[in-house]
Amino acid sequence: MHGSQLVRIPTPHFAVFYNGKIKRPETEIMRLSEAFEQQSDEPELELTCTVYNINPGREILQRCNVLSEYTQFVEIVRKYEAEACETPIETAIEYCIDHHILESFLRARGMEVINAMTIDMTIERQMELMRDEANQRVEEEKKRAEEANQRVEEEKKRAEEEKKSADEANQRVEEEKKRADKAEKELAELKRKFGITDDNS
Repeated sequence: MHGSQLVRIPTPHFAVFYNGKIKRPETEIMRLSEAFEQQSDEPELELTCTVYNINPGREILQRCNVLSEYTQFVEIVRKYEAEACETPIETAIEYCIDHHILESFLRARGMEVINAMTIDMTIERQMELMRDEANQRVEEEKKRAEEANQRVEEEKKRAEEEKKSADEANQRVEEEKKRADKAEKELAELKRKFGITDDNS
């Protein structure tokens, strides 16, 4: 059901800030239709989202101090995490407050940040473990396939060697047969030459 008059709404703008570890461009456009099972040149529903890369060194960070400080905070968390710190998020928050990085925000909502990032890090870690397990299974399957191919090649090589041996044996038989035929012809020629018959030999 709908009314007879058009209801105006604010113009939407969808944006995602990316700070993952996989290398991506400064900005990129993602479309909802890219995920549709059945692709269409004119999808009936579309949503366009601009993805901004906010990893260190990106141009957008020079234009937005808050994003720049957020990126610094994330990098500090990762640093403590890489150093096997038992509380990387809490330690990073303390460091940033002391160094005036997102200071007011972290003072006011530090616990929310800890809870949110703990969940994110747990999910990210689980995904990394799943990727590692998947990669390990792929490597194991690849190794088994290579071993199977090696066995096939070895069997093929043995079959070729056996065929070669059989061909050589057949060739020797043929040569012996030719020599026997030749000797028999030479003997018959000598018998004919000297008038020797099988009866008076």
